[in-house]
Amino acid sequence: MIESSKYGKVSWRKYLVEEYHPRVKRFLESRGDEVFGQISHAIAIAIQENNPDISLLVHPNVNNIIVIKKHEYDEVLNLSLKWFIKKEDYISCHKIREVQSMIVKKNKIESPTITKNII
Repeated sequence: MIESSKYGKVSWRKYLVEEYHPRVKRFLESRGDEVFGQISHAIAIAIQENNPDISLLVHPNVNNIIVIKKHEYDEVLNLSLKWFIKKEDYISCHKIREVQSMIVKKNKIESPTITKNII
């Protein structure tokens, strides 16, 4: 991860959603596999370490970082999954599904169920 205080923060949608701008589409066409793969890996680490967000420098020629907050992890993973399904990269799809299952398991651990005793 990078120290986010040195860079301007922007929404991850600005660099990861193809419909945002034609430049984004061209950027993802050339680097989408690498970017979505790194983001999925970073989210997996963030889940394991219980980080509230991740900050990533998506493009080296831009002084902005994208910030993905914990509550947005699943949305970004779904976007990554759609990307790799479109590319027919099913190995990457499997890795993303594993990260999504980590989120589900983590949520179950963090929110224990309340049981009622019937007497």
